[in-house]
Amino acid sequence: MSSNSQPTLVSRVHQHLLAKLASDELSKGTHLNATTLARELGTSRTTIRKAIDQLIQDKWVEIDERRHPVVVKIPTNGAVPTDETFEFKNQTERTYREIQEKVLRGEYLPGQTVRAQDLVKEFSVSLITVRQALDWLCKDGMFVRIPRRGWQIVSLTVSEITDLYHCRLLLEPVALKEAMKHITNETIDRLEAECDAVIAANGNISRYERLDNDMRFHRTLVESTGSQTLLEVIAPLIRKRFAFKGQFSSQHQPHTYAIEHKSILQAIRKRDLKLATKCLTAHISRALNTHIETYENVPNQENSN
Repeated sequence: MSSNSQPTLVSRVHQHLLAKLASDELSKGTHLNATTLARELGTSRTTIRKAIDQLIQDKWVEIDERRHPVVVKIPTNGAVPTDETFEFKNQTERTYREIQEKVLRGEYLPGQTVRAQDLVKEFSVSLITVRQALDWLCKDGMFVRIPRRGWQIVSLTVSEITDLYHCRLLLEPVALKEAMKHITNETIDRLEAECDAVIAANGNISRYERLDNDMRFHRTLVESTGSQTLLEVIAPLIRKRFAFKGQFSSQHQPHTYAIEHKSILQAIRKRDLKLATKCLTAHISRALNTHIETYENVPNQENSN
């Protein structure tokens, strides 16, 4: 690489994290969560992990007994360049998130087909970028490729909804057990505050905000396990269910889920695994039953205008 070459994405993330260390934004003992950092910086987990590997080589970070990367040393003042505003979000990941958000908002409906060329104009990105983002969404189970037509938002059947929730009933309690070993009181406080805000709003928040809040709660619990395998298996199940949620409205009060989330968190705070698991499985089972009941009671979309 020539001296005039632009720095790679990994090196830019590495410099950004170094600057955070030097400014005490990341202190000694901080666990560097690749998923959380990827979401904050708008780049991939692979990029974050490579940057963390460089920090490990530099001796700023070490792997602890739980195999988590932890800050062990802080650079002296002036040892690293001052960080500039970090605005280089990867175009593919940004496009992926923007399309996903439109699904959650109900702007793209289950069963609807989108054309890559139309999205190129909408998001002002290249055709390659759009296709890559749509391929990621296909892997998440939110879209399916239709040859010569485009990409279709998945429309789940009752059987598929049931299978999806049964998988969650098997896997999320496993994640919960592991999460309770590592989740911090700060994380519990933050999630409880979000629940309280939803309950206090008494339904005066958008459907997208409810869906996003619900998804973030379950994802945070899985992230708290520190297991990339559990996250990669469960996260797509959490996202894919919104192919149904975007199709019909829940018959329950809009803040019911937040009340249930808070019960789960209260049990987690007490480190009562049995109660937390009971609350979690009841929450997921209630959601499954509600969705099936709603699905069966709503007329065929094609026949209703």
